[in-house]
Amino acid sequence: MHVTLGLIFVASHRKEWPMTCIAVRCPPCQSDPIVKRGKTARGTQRDLCQHTLCTKGSFLLDYWEMDEMWSFVGNKGNLRWLWHAIDHHPGKVLAYVFGRRKEEVCLRLKARLEPCELTRSSTDYWGAYTRHLDPDEHCPGKRHTQKIERKHLPLRTRMKRLARKTICFAKTTQMPDLVIGLFVNRYAFGWAG
Repeated sequence: MHVTLGLIFVASHRKEWPMTCIAVRCPPCQSDPIVKRGKTARGTQRDLCQHTLCTKGSFLLDYWEMDEMWSFVGNKGNLRWLWHAIDHHPGKVLAYVFGRRKEEVCLRLKARLEPCELTRSSTDYWGAYTRHLDPDEHCPGKRHTQKIERKHLPLRTRMKRLARKTICFAKTTQMPDLVIGLFVNRYAFGWAG
């Protein structure tokens, strides 16, 4: 009886929670006259800067995170890299490519991300990112890449080819691309193929 009365008392004297207000500033010019400007095809909110001297105008507050992880091909001295990018808020994989840890592979991933319309990126301090991503839209550092770093754990746990200490490595470059690609397509994109 006492527990029931306590619950009724709390429910009947509940106050309205205050709304949270987040100040939005334009990333390029840092001004604050901002209005909403519809949504992208993915459903991400697009904002419009109303400052007359702003060079960008329209922008998205969402950003993507990029990182890479390695596997072996043939022996432990021959590394094969999985480069991938995720949308920060939902944590969904946007794109991935395979290759060496070279700048041309970074550029291939960047090209695959262009249709996503995200205007900010977060990576580690590796040189290819800082050379090929716009410095006004690039935020290097571990502070904003925690979600993609966390995604490495289930990949390494579920796939022996990505484990750091393993003897399960492929003999050809096609095999890790196929096996890891099938895994990412199945679990990130939901493809049964």
